[in-house]
Amino acid sequence: MMSSTNMRLVLLAILGVVLWFLPVPEGLTVQAWQMMTIFVVTVLSLILAPLPLGAMALMGLTAATLLDVLPIRTALTGFAHPTIWMIAAAFFISRGFISTGFGRRVGYWFISKLGNSSLGLAYGLVLTDLLFAPATPSTTARCGGIISPLFRSVASAYDSDPEKGTENKIGAFLVQCIFQCNAITCAMFLTSMAGNPLAANFAKEQGVEITWAGWAIAAIVPGIVCLVLIPLVMYLVFPPELKKTPEMRAIARQKLVEMGAMTRDEWMVCVTFIGMVTLWVLGPTLVFMQP
Repeated sequence: MMSSTNMRLVLLAILGVVLWFLPVPEGLTVQAWQMMTIFVVTVLSLILAPLPLGAMALMGLTAATLLDVLPIRTALTGFAHPTIWMIAAAFFISRGFISTGFGRRVGYWFISKLGNSSLGLAYGLVLTDLLFAPATPSTTARCGGIISPLFRSVASAYDSDPEKGTENKIGAFLVQCIFQCNAITCAMFLTSMAGNPLAANFAKEQGVEITWAGWAIAAIVPGIVCLVLIPLVMYLVFPPELKKTPEMRAIARQKLVEMGAMTRDEWMVCVTFIGMVTLWVLGPTLVFMQP
């Protein structure tokens, strides 16, 4: 019996062969049609995911080269672009936030300071998102790996569960705040969403230079205003049943005690994070100072 993974790979291969040998539409070159075939199969492979995303992307790149659709120099041109490596570096550091526990530590610290009410909890989660946004260009990594576990622990502490019909206690309110504010943090920094550097690169091609610091300065005021107002507005139009949550401050402090002092790995991630952001901010100045 063929496994699900192998079945999806076979289906993708069959689709690719069929498209490859179809008559080339009028107005297209053979190379353009072949490139379109590889593109379609690659995109479908990312959706069906028979293998991890990176593996499927590399397979598409390899196919384009081996089938002589693109020369190897052209196929690898994108990997030489500094924007690609900036995104890659930010993804690496975001994984460090999650794997070392540094993200949870910061989140619990905010909750221990602001968690006396449901509105304070919302601001604590939003501030955690904001802090890690500059070096986490993935909403999935940031919310799924850092914010979601914190939110779930809060909802679980108050038995706020949609399966039990108790989501309005506090869980639904916090989810709405996190969701709405995450869209804001994604737009506040050049590296807070993978699409932002691509937009900056497109602007550069049109003759407009956008630096990391320039983007942040332009977005910081409207971004902060939105992050302050959104939880407050949600609290008024979609209020939680629980208004006071003094227990969460004690729970957060207990979690911090259980985590103990910051480990060597957490310190390394913290220093790397600060160093990356500092270099992004001072990048144009450092280039100007070169002899």
